[in-house]
Amino acid sequence: MTQSLRADYWTGSIGIDPETNAAFLHEVRQFLEALGLAFVTKQLAKSFDVKEQLPARAGGGAGHVVLYLVSTKDGIGATLIVAHRPAQNPFVEARPDGLQVHAQKREINPDGLWKSETLWNNAITIPSTDRVVIEAVLTDILVG
Repeated sequence: MTQSLRADYWTGSIGIDPETNAAFLHEVRQFLEALGLAFVTKQLAKSFDVKEQLPARAGGGAGHVVLYLVSTKDGIGATLIVAHRPAQNPFVEARPDGLQVHAQKREINPDGLWKSETLWNNAITIPSTDRVVIEAVLTDILVG
């Protein structure tokens, strides 16, 4: 089980090509699945799901992976988005290597569907890849 995301994303060591993109998405997916399972085990979430999206061909990024957590409290959920976008994109806050980690509180309809909202609205930027920091932010959202 991955304890934290790799610290060497800070150095910009991720090279962007189809092989590296797949490795990045796989590694992040494993981390988010372990994180989701930990939240269910601690009974802070009743379920989780992980989805990934490949980047646009011309985008220059590696894509993004999203963890969806459904809180044990009714009507509340959280998303954790780990994305890689070109660092030179002036419209998106990212670290120098292009990695973005942010969380978001989400409302869930009574029918169990997530209320429609983009993954970037009211996002809480997490400047760290450390699991303890990420868990603390998500716990605050879910327990809130």
